Amino acid sequence: VCLSALIVGALSFWDDLHEISARIKLIGQFFALIVLIICGVHVDFAPDTWWGDILEYTVTALWIIGITNAFNFLDGINGLAASLATTTCLFMGLLAWHTGQTYMFFLCFAIAGAAAGFIPDNARYRIPARSFLGDVGSTYLGWIMASIAVMGDWSSDGPIKAYAAPLLIFSVMIFDMIHTTASRISRGDVKNFQEWIAYVGRDHLHHRLMSLGCSQGQAVMLIVSFSCLMGLSALALINSTLISVVLLLVQAIIFYLILSFLMGRAQAHYEE
Repeated sequence: VCLSALIVGALSFWDDLHEISARIKLIGQFFALIVLIICGVHVDFAPDTWWGDILEYTVTALWIIGITNAFNFLDGINGLAASLATTTCLFMGLLAWHTGQTYMFFLCFAIAGAAAGFIPDNARYRIPARSFLGDVGSTYLGWIMASIAVMGDWSSDGPIKAYAAPLLIFSVMIFDMIHTTASRISRGDVKNFQEWIAYVGRDHLHHRLMSLGCSQGQAVMLIVSFSCLMGLSALALINSTLISVVLLLVQAIIFYLILSFLMGRAQAHYEE
């Protein structure tokens, strides 16, 4: 995980110094992903067959590259990415503690501490921020968090319970990625994968909250609150039955459907 994150971080650092295309960054992320898979860091839910391996590698790629870029996209206002990383890693650490993974517990809390230590220099709204994560910071943090979710052993009671908790904890990033992608496709802003990875717009969750009248600080607090809400649901399903897990996932889907509706109404009002 550290080696692959170093590859992604180095490429992102170069992008901060000398802007490179989204395609090159994506190729670098796929190369780092190969390092993860070679080292055995991938999801494990399919039968031990050639097609099962391909399925697991595909899901791993979608998860890690998707979460990494979703987190990078959310780094649009001061304090948001660092606060969200702190919250996510705290809940992942508590999940690791409850599942007896001491090493994962310390790893998650170390990353949470690093992200939290950055907040005072960045989450400034009345005076200029003293530092920024840049592409190297947000991409590195996203990659590390996504890899930890894959590396951990969250349940031995089947794939649904094993991956339901990380899905809930990372659900804010997942929602933002899905919602913005669907919105851009419906508006005709993106028509192919190349346009999707290169598109830069002001239609992410924090932008839509600010169009509702929230300040930057209020938008950060709301998004972190959403993350805490989902994180508490994730902790609640540790010793739950399968039906409770399904109900909590359905509850999260309903919450995000309502949020999506409100964001759509806000965008329509803003355009008027």
